[in-house]
Amino acid sequence: MKLKQIGSAAALALLCVTGAFPAYAAEQTNALRIDYANGEKRVLERSDYATRDNRLYVSPHLLSLLVPFDTVSKGIAWNADEQRLLIQAFDLNAVGERSDGFTMIAGEKAFYDHVLDQRFEITQEMLLTEGRVYLPLRAIAEAYGYSVEYDADGGESVIRIAGGAAQ
Repeated sequence: MKLKQIGSAAALALLCVTGAFPAYAAEQTNALRIDYANGEKRVLERSDYATRDNRLYVSPHLLSLLVPFDTVSKGIAWNADEQRLLIQAFDLNAVGERSDGFTMIAGEKAFYDHVLDQRFEITQEMLLTEGRVYLPLRAIAEAYGYSVEYDADGGESVIRIAGGAAQ
């Protein structure tokens, strides 16, 4: 038993020295920030994002500065039966007025913007992991006409979003 524990510890030490952990494991230790086209900056908490296959997925509330309509955090709903995410659009000029704004269904590489009355085909589907829903940031941003750049300098990784509807 002792020999097995020593062998496991040696294998773990070898992985650490050789850097054989998945590439995204290193990303998780750095600060991650999104710089939006409108000038707002958001530092992400670890629960705000997930990575898979070197792609970044973000919590739905982080899309509020990308979609071409007004949203509030309480306007995000997950329908488990339909596997559908809904972000509601709010009319800031009419108190309490809301309607469907953005819908994405698990397993589909597309989303529907109800305000623009347009379906957008994208390269990735949403990610469902550990009881959370994450959306593909780059794919959705580029569908709305934004450009997305990634820069890892120092201890911080920055995603810059420019152009698009906010221009």
